Amino acid sequence: MNAGDWFSGDITQIGPDSFYLRQRSVRYTMFGADTVHFSGLRVAFSDIVRMPRKTAMVFYRNDRPQVIHGHEKFAYVKNGLLLQLIGGGYAALNIAGSLFNHEPPFEQKNIKRLGLAAVIFAVGEILHLNYRQHLRIGKKYKLRYISLDQKPVKLPF
Repeated sequence: MNAGDWFSGDITQIGPDSFYLRQRSVRYTMFGADTVHFSGLRVAFSDIVRMPRKTAMVFYRNDRPQVIHGHEKFAYVKNGLLLQLIGGGYAALNIAGSLFNHEPPFEQKNIKRLGLAAVIFAVGEILHLNYRQHLRIGKKYKLRYISLDQKPVKLPF
């Protein structure tokens, strides 16, 4: 198990600090899909750094799972790509139009329009830097083992 690897499979047994995974590997050929299962992979909860979102799609490339956006609504708006394209495209068209009309592209009346394009592009870049297609285990998301066999423990608060 290497750092940063994605695993796909079924959990077969859960313990207080780890679980056992029956790993799945799917290989696509022209004759169809061939699925192979490997049992006995023990994964500690502390080894898990991130998990895919509910809307993410898992596909296999070279026998290894890859996680992509999947069917997430408005993914291109959430990750900032659309705003980057709009801002950059508006700036490029504005400069090209000024040059076509034999006007200086950075004159006073055109600076406001280029500033607007830069702001739209910057908002898209900020969205792009903050967007994650996976859930990071840490402050906001945690993995916990909850035993259903024992009586609940009353907490002092």
